[in-house]
Amino acid sequence: METVILEKTIIKLGSLLALGFGEAGANIVSSNMDGANSGVNAMVEGSMVNCIVGVVRILNFSTATEVLQGKVMTFVNQIAEIVHGVVDECWGAVNKNDGDNFLVIWRLGELSPNEVHYQMPAQLPEFSM
Repeated sequence: METVILEKTIIKLGSLLALGFGEAGANIVSSNMDGANSGVNAMVEGSMVNCIVGVVRILNFSTATEVLQGKVMTFVNQIAEIVHGVVDECWGAVNKNDGDNFLVIWRLGELSPNEVHYQMPAQLPEFSM
C-alpha cells in the first residue's frame, strides 16, 4: 500500500516538473531519471528545435482598456479562448500572454532548412485578426 502511494507521488512530482519546465524540462527530468546515480544534473546537453514563432496582437488595446475598464479581462479572456482554439487546431501552442500580445509557436520537427522554406506556407494558415 505504501509503495503504491510513493509511486503515485513520484509520478505526480515528475508530471509537475515536466509541466512547470515544459518540454525541455521534461527531457532534463527524464535524462536524470535514466541514470543510476541519485544526483541531479541540470546541465544536460540541449538539442536544436526548429519552430515558427508568431505574435498575435490586440490592436488598440489601450483604447479598449479605457472603454471597457473592469470588463477588459473578460474581453481579453474571450480573445484568448479564440487564439488558443485556432492555434491548437493548427497543431501549435500559445506560449505566453502579455495582456495585448500572445506568443504562439509551431514546432516543425526534423525538417531541413530547405524543407521548412518550401513547406511553411502550406502548413500554416495566415492569421489576420
